[in-house]
Amino acid sequence: MLSQKEMQNTVTIFTTEIKNISYNVNRNKLYDLIDMKRRCSMKTAIIYATRSGTAEKCSEKLSEMLSGESAVIDIKKVPSPDLSGYDAVIVGASIRIGKVQKEISEFVQKNLETLKEKRLGIFLCMGAGEESFSEYLSQNFPQEFLDRCKARGFFGGEFNLERLGFLSKMMLKAASKGKPQPHIIPGNIDRFVNDFEN
Repeated sequence: MLSQKEMQNTVTIFTTEIKNISYNVNRNKLYDLIDMKRRCSMKTAIIYATRSGTAEKCSEKLSEMLSGESAVIDIKKVPSPDLSGYDAVIVGASIRIGKVQKEISEFVQKNLETLKEKRLGIFLCMGAGEESFSEYLSQNFPQEFLDRCKARGFFGGEFNLERLGFLSKMMLKAASKGKPQPHIIPGNIDRFVNDFEN
């Protein structure tokens, strides 16, 4: 049996431990709230280039899913977007014959120093499989930019024939004959948003 003094010491130790646990739980909740506030107040520019509309569709989906305010910008319509009002930038493009659109690669090169000051993400839409994703990133973007990207996403692809010219349609039909049709991968977009915001 414990003496009165031993019992009192045990209660004191127990009370101190409970206070420490409570402090740590409250501190973790506070950190979660601060992180949520940061995500909700973050302004993100989603800058994309597209040929058949898939990168545009994925950019719109990202805009809906992000916690904070976001703007979707077609680099072909706004070739020099002002990045000063944004905390984060997501760059999106599609791949054709191993290359992204010239406008998007030139945008990254021209704005590299400014981009490095932002939270960054990049995604590609393409009919090729995910096994080619890393190779296409490194072929089309500076490593310095890619190293700073908090999230990298392979979003799959689609054949939007109505947005393609006659020759492109014919080439695409011939190349894809008998092969499974590519599609957008919603789970990859979800994972990208989670990686980007956390």
